[in-house]
This record gives sequence, structure tokens and C-alpha cells, in this order.
Amino acid sequence: MKHLLIISIFFSIFLFGQEKTIIGTWNTIKVSSDIFQMNERKELSLTKKGKIIHNSKDGILNLKLGYSENQFIFTENYDVFVKMTKKSNQYIFKGKYDIDQETKTINLTLQNSAGTKLEKYFKYDFENEYLKLDVYFGGEPTKYLLRRE
Repeated sequence: MKHLLIISIFFSIFLFGQEKTIIGTWNTIKVSSDIFQMNERKELSLTKKGKIIHNSKDGILNLKLGYSENQFIFTENYDVFVKMTKKSNQYIFKGKYDIDQETKTINLTLQNSAGTKLEKYFKYDFENEYLKLDVYFGGEPTKYLLRRE
């Protein structure tokens, strides 16, 4: 009985005491911005602003292709990679990151596929097994709900 209690305490500490980490490969589950919302079934709807900017089948298709399968990779060596899809061999962005845990901010020094260097940031939080990212590239953030691969 005593051993069972010790094992139970150990697993409780292990399972519930772990610090959540962004390290890993994260796939897009849902994504939204001030222009569109895309749900878990990859169904896209445009906001009022989105209907003005992207009110065509091609515009909607471009949004789906551009956001629905994004993959974020954070390594233990503080490298970050953002891919259009997990099957893609090309990165939209790659660079370095550091984390300010107090403000829940990921600070990034990135290079895009054209070679342009950028200083950006993401706000993050965890919701159960999901990583919530608010991606700031100017203007309102694009909000991702990601699941670890």
C-alpha cells in the first residue's frame, strides 16, 4: 500500500507538475484574423473586412492555402521554422527565438524565404494540449490554435 501511494504521488508530480514548453512541432488546428476565421474542419468564413478585400473564389482559396496547414517548429537550440504545410520542404520563415515567460512573449529574429530579415513577436498561452499563438506581423494579430505533432 505504501509503495502504491509513493508511485501515485510520483506520477501526479510528473504528469501535472511539468512545465509546458513550446519546443516541438505544432500543426494548425484553427486560425483567424480580422479578415477571416477558419475552423477545425478547414471551413473558412470572411469577416466584413475580409469580404471587401477577398470577395472572390481565388481570394478565399489563397487564404485557405496560405494559413490552413501552417506548421511551427521550435527547437531546443532556439531555432524556429514556419512552414506553409508539414509536407513542404521550404520555410516561410526561419530564425531564432527567445521567450519572455513573464509576458508570455516569443521574440523572434527571422528571415523570410526571400532573405529579408525581420524582428517580430508572438504572444502565447497553453490551453490543455493546445498552443495558442497570436502572431504579430503588423496590424491585428493572426490567432492560431496549434496541436503538437
